[in-house]
Amino acid sequence: SVHILKCVRNNWLNNHKNGYYFYYPDFDTLNVSTASLSSVRKLYDLECSSLLKFGYGLTRKALWPTNLERQNVKLALKLFSTDVVHALNELGEKYNLECYEQTAKFINIISTWWDIVNVKTPDKGKFKRNPMCEPLTSSPSDKGLMFLKQLVSWVNKWENLDSNNGRLSKETFLALNHTTQAFIEIVNHCTKSFKKEYILLGKIQTDKLESRFGQYRSMAGDQYHISVRQIYETESKLRLCHELKLASHKKGSITVDIFDNSEKNDEEKQPIDLIFCDIMVEESDIEKIADTLPIVTYLAGYCSHAALKKTKCSYCRQKLITDKESISHDNYKLIDVKDRGGLLYPSKIVVNAVIHTYIVVQKLISEKYEDKFIQVLNQRSLVVNLVEDILVTKDIFLSFDVCVDGHDILHLINIILRSATNSLLNNYCKVKNDKLKKIPNVTVVSKNKRKLETFSKNSLSDKRESSKKSNKLKEGTMPRIAEVSEKNSVNDEGEAGEKQNFILTN
Repeated sequence: SVHILKCVRNNWLNNHKNGYYFYYPDFDTLNVSTASLSSVRKLYDLECSSLLKFGYGLTRKALWPTNLERQNVKLALKLFSTDVVHALNELGEKYNLECYEQTAKFINIISTWWDIVNVKTPDKGKFKRNPMCEPLTSSPSDKGLMFLKQLVSWVNKWENLDSNNGRLSKETFLALNHTTQAFIEIVNHCTKSFKKEYILLGKIQTDKLESRFGQYRSMAGDQYHISVRQIYETESKLRLCHELKLASHKKGSITVDIFDNSEKNDEEKQPIDLIFCDIMVEESDIEKIADTLPIVTYLAGYCSHAALKKTKCSYCRQKLITDKESISHDNYKLIDVKDRGGLLYPSKIVVNAVIHTYIVVQKLISEKYEDKFIQVLNQRSLVVNLVEDILVTKDIFLSFDVCVDGHDILHLINIILRSATNSLLNNYCKVKNDKLKKIPNVTVVSKNKRKLETFSKNSLSDKRESSKKSNKLKEGTMPRIAEVSEKNSVNDEGEAGEKQNFILTN
């Protein structure tokens, strides 16, 4: 199933002559629909420079992978993700993305199929709160099994469409159809013949074998085609590393926990550089980010979850979250879409704190402050201290007293600010790294140009050599020493060109 997922993605990427379109039947009505990869790429271009995105996870590597990167299933899952589905439905109409609804439906079909066939633990569905991640049973009402049967019919309808473009290859159609039917037969056979209660399709994989070969290639110098000798050498190294333990001469055996400094408080109050003291949050700054408030609110819910893990106080819990029934604002619509029953709805004070953090980080990475901000030893500490000073200056926490158990609300707000800053700075690093990757089209053009020049040199040398031979035959005389030397130079050039051509073709 891993290879099939990557093959579907590769077929979509290889449809460049057709404009990166898939013409597929609708999953319910069987009407012909259109899935556009160009719309997903346009969605990425709209949000590529933003710290908070609806299409979280989309990267340049996921949308323009190289031949080697196409083997990474994680990049394929970034394309076939529910986050991309929500982003297309949210921004498609606003930015007039082509066929955004049909594209979102196609991605959702492949994503749902992957959720069903990638279940490796019995409790995954409960943990993810996703019924499609439950183990399959032979029950007629099993949602996963019903979806797989409907998918087989959908694949057959797609394969029988009268269209030569915008479709999967014959091999991918066969693999997807055959594998899905085999999964259905395995579930029926194991539950009836062996009396199994459920089947985990994620166990029918070659993940361990592929992971091992990935280690072989990595330890062999990142070579894709490795020899048998390299396999033996790397396997002996891996087994040796498994037996060796990390030990110190003074402290003996060292566990990994000794390096865990996650509980270290590095947010102690540090003096803020004068260059950053003029950063403030105005009402106009909040109005500018009105379009991203649903994402900010979603991030605030995660920050509330991080803070609640540090306290069991019911009074503090009431201050950090609010009831779903009392929410009627559009800022919570992203949480409503993604909620399966486990997401938290943050209170206004938490949302306000995350909004201030987002605006402060945006100003710190602006052209005016970015160079100085990067040179700071602890960027997170700077952001947290700046936001705390701004919130205290605005007297936002005056209405919150110390709770009955003596907990200070500022301690929980500090945890929220640290969590929000971690997410924003992490996204900032990803944006910077993504911009460093060259556009693949430039690489392809330069590669084709280099091949064209090589072939042109070879054809030119062949023409020169053939003209020399024809002149000698016409004259009917032996070539002079100068002509012989010239011929040797031409032959050398031709042999070099042939050698280079051989390297390119092989």
